[in-house]
Amino acid sequence: MKKKKQKYNIKTERVLPTPEFLQKFDVVEQKTERAGQTRMRVTNQTWLDIYLKKEVITYAHFIHAQRFHSIWEGAQFRGSVTTTLKPVMSGNSKAEMTQRQAACVADYNKIARSMGKITFDILRAVIIDNWSASDWARRNKRAKKAAPELFRIALDELEDVFKNFKS
Repeated sequence: MKKKKQKYNIKTERVLPTPEFLQKFDVVEQKTERAGQTRMRVTNQTWLDIYLKKEVITYAHFIHAQRFHSIWEGAQFRGSVTTTLKPVMSGNSKAEMTQRQAACVADYNKIARSMGKITFDILRAVIIDNWSASDWARRNKRAKKAAPELFRIALDELEDVFKNFKS
């Protein structure tokens, strides 16, 4: 006789952060589009959030950095964990890429060509790889105290690139 498969009725309960997590990060409740529901958002989880909160960068810098990150995410340059750590696109050929992915890859390459090597490197490290500017400076043998200023300069250059952007 075969056993019947049990159907599990899993109710999703709201998972609240631990006190240790709340000591390290700031959590804000935001309303969602669904009536009466809220979600919790960590406001200082990435270095970009921390720099905005400590007023190292302006809100305009933050918006441009988010735009850069969304272009990178749209290009799907994620490292494959199982095979190699090189940026791998989802398809093997250009025919398998979606239109949005192809546009994001083109935009990402335009940004990389339009910016200087050092400024693009610090942007990629802080925005995409989530390093602090000081970590980037230490790994690239630069002045650690000047790193936040270099990051602001890179964000200013990114803002100029986006102003002249025609995609």
